[in-house]
Amino acid sequence: MSTPLRYARHLPLTGFGAEGQRRLATTRVLLVGLGGLGCPVATYLTSAGVAELLLNDFDTVDESNLARQFLYGVEDIGRPKVEVAAARLHAMNQAVRQTMIAERLAGEALASAVGEADVVVDASDNFATRFAVNAACVATRTPLVSGAAIRYEGQLAVGAVMKLVAGLPVHSGTLSLYDAITEEWRRIRLRKRPACPACHSP
Repeated sequence: MSTPLRYARHLPLTGFGAEGQRRLATTRVLLVGLGGLGCPVATYLTSAGVAELLLNDFDTVDESNLARQFLYGVEDIGRPKVEVAAARLHAMNQAVRQTMIAERLAGEALASAVGEADVVVDASDNFATRFAVNAACVATRTPLVSGAAIRYEGQLAVGAVMKLVAGLPVHSGTLSLYDAITEEWRRIRLRKRPACPACHSP
């Protein structure tokens, strides 16, 4: 059971405070992908006190995951990632609810899951899923936070979930790029395509 002391360090944060924590505690987040990015996202949102995480991944734990996907251990190899992650996260903060979605979301199932969330986090590892999640978020007008990491490079679109929930400024319409070799950040402004299929779908 969580107590006010658990989140005490959030309260002095400028622009966040008690109201930001209250908003976070009523927010449902759909997390698509429980891999190298999804594991830390799920961990920090659980620790921070989000209301509910809808955990989506259709994969099972593989030995090659263990070096970077820290929610899983050797004993979990072969088990569904959503089951293992939900159990670990529940032990971390029992006040946060977890809903497991152990299927490849598409079509009506994806639209339904996105419609249930206040914020969607895309931590998937393929373009087909990214395009589908984006289209569903456009259709339902659900805020989308998208991240990617490969080798020494990282990408982030929109900003962190907690800032978005608290109403703090985020860089909507931009893509932030990080190069771990040079330790440099770049920000690219994105323009909407006039013929964007997601924006003009029926």
